[in-house]
Amino acid sequence: MRLFTFSEGTSLLVLPFEYSHYLTLTSASPEGAKPAPRLIHADLLPAGVLISGRFEATLRNHNLVPYAIAQLGSTISIKDEFAVKGIHLPNDTAPHPGATGREDAAQGLAYIEGGFVPIAEAKISVLDFGFTRSDATYDVVHVWQGRFFRLEAHLERFYASMRSLRLAPRESRAEMRAILIECVRRTGLRNAYVAMVCTRGQPPAGSRDMRLCRNQFIAYALPFVWLATPERQERGIHAIVSTYARIPARSVDPRVKNYHWLDLVQSQWQAYDRGA
Repeated sequence: MRLFTFSEGTSLLVLPFEYSHYLTLTSASPEGAKPAPRLIHADLLPAGVLISGRFEATLRNHNLVPYAIAQLGSTISIKDEFAVKGIHLPNDTAPHPGATGREDAAQGLAYIEGGFVPIAEAKISVLDFGFTRSDATYDVVHVWQGRFFRLEAHLERFYASMRSLRLAPRESRAEMRAILIECVRRTGLRNAYVAMVCTRGQPPAGSRDMRLCRNQFIAYALPFVWLATPERQERGIHAIVSTYARIPARSVDPRVKNYHWLDLVQSQWQAYDRGA
């Protein structure tokens, strides 16, 4: 990312803490800057750049998105944007719920078919093999207090699942990362449930050849979802041992996250029936 800024006083460019460990300052032009630009660290990680005067730099980390400016008696501007398959994601200086132009963004936001839509408008075709055959994989990463939890590890597992199922969507890993970040940023959520999904897609008309499907990447962010509420966690929960056996590993690799959930659904009904 190229940054071109000027500050008459001293300004602090604040970096997203979750991604700051990827940061390297590869070039800078500190002429006229007093003092010279320098990295500010927090808990041993780069957390911002303190600048004064003219500042030109290339910041590289996996799609770094500056999202806050702490102004110390001065003004600063950022002129940069990156694109995801023709979808421009502006590097605004603060997350805001109305980034989609809709008041319900905080209820959830999705990326599907190359664009961002409110979660209620996110839909796939009934002919998508992900729907008709459960031919899909997914992963879920949490955002807590404004920070992703091990985003790179979740992306790596998601990619391993896609490789196993021979899924290859058009979005690159870097683009997926940027899309996940953008879904959260546009909602303004501090605590979020963030999903990444890849479906087989829809075959051409008159064909059922899955090799001809265009694989589809979907991402969405929702307010954080508890499997057991904090109150239930405090007092404890009831459980049963179901009579339904899980799908064996020789049939479906359990390392590939999937939606083959009917055995789990039947087990959950069994738990409900027994008061668990």
